Amino acid sequence: MKCYIATYYQYNNYGSRLQNFALCQAIRKLGADPVTLEIKSTKNTYKSRIKDLCSYFPIIHNRQCIWLNDRKKREEFRPFNNKLYLEKISYKKLYKIDFTDAIVIAGSDQIWSPSHIAKNKRDAKLYFLQFVPKEKRFTYAPSFGVKTIPDNLKSIYKEFLLEFTQLSIREYDGQNIIKELTNIQAPILPDPVFLLGKEEWKEVFSESETVLQNEKYIVTYFLSEHNEKVQQEIERFAHINQYKIVSIAGSFYRNGDEIPSPDEFVWLIDGAQAVFTDSFHASAFSIIMETPFFVFKRNDVEQFSRIETLLHKFGCNAFVAGDETKLDDFNKDFKRNNNKEVEEKLSLERQKGLLYLESMLQKGKNGGI
Repeated sequence: MKCYIATYYQYNNYGSRLQNFALCQAIRKLGADPVTLEIKSTKNTYKSRIKDLCSYFPIIHNRQCIWLNDRKKREEFRPFNNKLYLEKISYKKLYKIDFTDAIVIAGSDQIWSPSHIAKNKRDAKLYFLQFVPKEKRFTYAPSFGVKTIPDNLKSIYKEFLLEFTQLSIREYDGQNIIKELTNIQAPILPDPVFLLGKEEWKEVFSESETVLQNEKYIVTYFLSEHNEKVQQEIERFAHINQYKIVSIAGSFYRNGDEIPSPDEFVWLIDGAQAVFTDSFHASAFSIIMETPFFVFKRNDVEQFSRIETLLHKFGCNAFVAGDETKLDDFNKDFKRNNNKEVEEKLSLERQKGLLYLESMLQKGKNGGI
């Protein structure tokens, strides 16, 4: 049986790619064939080519620096993307797929974000699976990324949510949204990255070109600009402890940022002495790889709900840092997350996610019954 996946395909984002990969691996392990839908867009392809061309010219504008780094990131991601069983298809041809022996899963990632849906009208139909027979519509741990849905979108969200055969979600706020709109108590499932254990993730690693085997280092990975005072404290922490800083480029680029491939991203977190981040998935991999991490709230968006759920669920040793965080705070919480309680919770969450996924596949074989 084929299992189509509707998730973010257009962003070269570490979390998006790695959760997609993990879901594909879990589906294959359960005996189905995963297919990630990649929507073809002539407009977006044309725009990307123009940006790529401009990135080769002598840099006279800051946008060229961004396009250059975007191109480098795309090149780093390309080999890993081959592991996602991508199928390029147009919006029009989505409605011509034969779903006789197939189901479609919406998730994971923040595919139901109101801001994204409002800006990209066609994606509402894509991520709410409007092109699929109702009995074939399933979800695996998608996210709204917000605490509430705007009033002007509530009716359409309610209509689309009620048309799924089976609903699940990734965080408490999302569960509350679904309950409010549909009166359905959707189960909270682990992000797909938790469907693979630490050793399974290690099999994914590629050899990093950065020679760090004999060096102690910390990783910084920020999706939003963070307070300069915080950066100074991180640098002091690294200097005092004689750690190299490996700064991974997030949604913006600083001089000296590295652009690893997605598998190298996991490799770097595994080998780090500590991780400083505002990213959900960097936090998730820190838990999986038993690496101490310090997590920051993003200043430009309100998306901390899913990280709060993550920290609460695993009761892990993570320090929630703020703009006034000092070096002493980092040192106070600096220890590895290798306690048996976290390991047991990881195992239970993995089992919970796999059993739910297996039940979806079985229901899909039975025509949604």
